Amino acid sequence: MSLKVDLLNFWGDTPEDEFYASQGMRNKNDFFKTPHGTIFTQEFLPIELQPKGILCMTHGYGSDTSWTFQILALEAVKWGHAVYCADMLGHGRSDGILGYITDVEKMAAASLTFFKEMRDSDVNKGLPTFLFGESMGGGVTFLMHFQDPKGWDGFIFASPLFKMPDLMRPTRLEIIGFSLLRRFVDTWALFPDRFKGKRVVGDPIKGATIFRNPRRYTVQASPALARCLSSPEWSTTSA
Repeated sequence: MSLKVDLLNFWGDTPEDEFYASQGMRNKNDFFKTPHGTIFTQEFLPIELQPKGILCMTHGYGSDTSWTFQILALEAVKWGHAVYCADMLGHGRSDGILGYITDVEKMAAASLTFFKEMRDSDVNKGLPTFLFGESMGGGVTFLMHFQDPKGWDGFIFASPLFKMPDLMRPTRLEIIGFSLLRRFVDTWALFPDRFKGKRVVGDPIKGATIFRNPRRYTVQASPALARCLSSPEWSTTSA
């Protein structure tokens, strides 16, 4: 089932098919069912070239695969790769409450299910395969490595969040308070703006484009995010 998007894209008003064709590639998007929920997926394939490898890409927290994250995918296709992307659970058009993360292992496993099916398909069999992760997606990608350690030829990371920065770490008082109230406030956007903010994007022009993403998670982080990034599972990514 293909999906057409009525909203403007980051490149402007050019229709999607026309834009991708002008870049020498074609795009297909779909919804993919996994044991952990349904995720929105995309593939970017070169039109005239046979792919020399495949790249499975994971975006960062609050982002998705349908806005400026695509810029990385488009460049990889121009270099001759087939690219597969998935909105993580709780992001973009995938299942879950927007911005709410309850289990990073399941979040990684859901995207990995799609990536493995693409990797093992007849059309891609024998091609070098790589996992790519940006920001929090880097940590999620590393968890995929633990879940399927022998299925990949390499990993690529861009500003990966392998360990929770001290700036983002909740205070002891916050941890105690939210632990007591977890049942009631786990999904609420309560954490201060130190989790997010325009200051994380150095280029103001790029930042303005990123912040125009209609599916971007724009409010404060929930206690669940802080709990997941402080969890033993996430800590293994920095070991």
